[in-house]
Formats: sequence, structure tokens, C-alpha cells
Amino acid sequence: MSLINEELLLGITDCDSLEEIRVISLREKQLQQCLKQLSRCDNLTIAYLQGNTINIKDMSFLHSFRNLKKIDLSENQMETLPPTQV
Repeated sequence: MSLINEELLLGITDCDSLEEIRVISLREKQLQQCLKQLSRCDNLTIAYLQGNTINIKDMSFLHSFRNLKKIDLSENQMETLPPTQV
């Protein structure tokens, strides 16, 4: 799996809508891109994304998360994070 979609997110979480997802674990799913789709989860507060192949290009969607309190991106293909937007 390299990309994630709404159907997969709802299946993993047993939620009826993206707005219901508050915590998600997508550890070691071989994801290359997922932040754009996850940013549609308006109430997401915690995301565990360790052990994927997420790269710095996907990080441009980080600013879209309004309620995110914790995100674990360890063991991905990033050596640095992009600059934060003020």
C-alpha cells in the first residue's frame, strides 16, 4: 500500500465518517503519502505513522491539521522537517 484513501481510513477505524476519527495508527503500512488524506479528518488529534516511507514532500500538508496534538513520524524517509509556517 503506498497511498491511503477514505475507504481504507474508515475501514481501519470502524468510523462512519472522517470527522469521527480522533486517533489513528498506520504503523508499517508502506505508506508513501497519507497526510493530504489524513488532513481531511478534522478531529484527528493523534496519528501514529511510524515505519512507513513518508517523505518530506508529503509534509507540506502538516499545516492543514487543526486539532493534531501528537504525530509520530519516526522511521520514515525524512532526515529533516520542513520549516513551520507562522
